[in-house]
Order: sequence, then structure tokens, then C-alpha cells
Amino acid sequence: MSIFILRDTVPSGLIILRPINNKGEVLLDYALEDYRDFITGSFVFKNNADLLLNRGMKVLETKGETQPHIQYLQQMGFIEVSENHLSDQICDVG
Repeated sequence: MSIFILRDTVPSGLIILRPINNKGEVLLDYALEDYRDFITGSFVFKNNADLLLNRGMKVLETKGETQPHIQYLQQMGFIEVSENHLSDQICDVG
């Protein structure tokens, strides 16, 4: 699943997720430098979580490769479940 994000009709980011059962693996979460203010990520991961839920993704998983990336993921609601492996539960899995 690919989500191409525009802000004021300007391309600002791209998120690519791979659905696996009830999880979504975040393969790419990229924002252009001028748009690295957390709005792009919040738009998908927080404000439009229904988009992911409607596609069966109740949990998102990703890897944080650097400390700034891990801090960004934590600000988006992800928690570190093991070294460099983070998860974000969108809703109660049940």
C-alpha cells in the first residue's frame, strides 16, 4: 500500500506499507526536507488511522535505524518492543 501525500498541492511525502495479516510493515516513511515537521506522518498515522484499519492493519511495525528516526517514530506513537524494532497499535487487536 502506497500513500503519496500532498500539502497545498505540493508533494511532501511518501509512505509505503506491506500488509501482513492484521499488521502493516512500514517499508518507507519519507518526507521532503521542507516538510519534516511531523505533519505528514501525523496525517497518516494519527489523523487518518481509519484508512489503515479499513485495510485490516491494526498494528504497524517498523525498524528505527538511527536515534533521530527512533525519536520521530516514538513521537508518532510507536513504542520500542526490542532493539531498533518499534510497533504502534492502531486499535485493540481482538
